[in-house]
Amino acid sequence: MSRPVEVRIVREAEAPRAWDFDIRIGDHTRGRIVRLRLAWADYEHWSGGRLAPEEVAAAVMRCAVEAVGADAIPEREDAATFRRTTPGFDERLIDHLPR
Repeated sequence: MSRPVEVRIVREAEAPRAWDFDIRIGDHTRGRIVRLRLAWADYEHWSGGRLAPEEVAAAVMRCAVEAVGADAIPEREDAATFRRTTPGFDERLIDHLPR
């Protein structure tokens, strides 16, 4: 059985009505950095404010890697894109959010 792909936030910055995260997918030798934008509205939809934004961003990326594969994720992405393009993403994300 293969190990899950490592997902780690390396930078967080505030943006207008959102946060931008640089997230490393994979380890430091074979990984790459993806910029993920998490809008306040999506953050509220997924967490209701009960989790830190970085927890939601990491969960979104773990779920996206599981759903579409690490190589299919572009260098820059908006978290809402996964909601619109990946069937059942909201339901799958629940399993990736901290309890």
